[in-house]
Amino acid sequence: GYSFIRHQPAYEVITELLPATLQLASLAFVLSLIVPITLGALSSSQSNTTLLHFVKVLAFAGYSIPNFWPYLLCTLLLRAVLQFHS
Repeated sequence: GYSFIRHQPAYEVITELLPATLQLASLAFVLSLIVPITLGALSSSQSNTTLLHFVKVLAFAGYSIPNFWPYLLCTLLLRAVLQFHS
């Protein structure tokens, strides 16, 4: 196809932006493994502590919040940061 916004073939747009997309996806994947495993291991080694209650609340919030909400918040935050720096 053809990108009407960038006035170039879509293949060129995709290949130009693919490395940044893969970096972001890789970082998100690694963080989604490291953070929960670390918090779970720490909270399982201690019972009835503030850390355990924090992890429980965080897990409950993670299950309760709709999938689109964190993405929307991150988009708004990134937009605000970029507008602040320009």
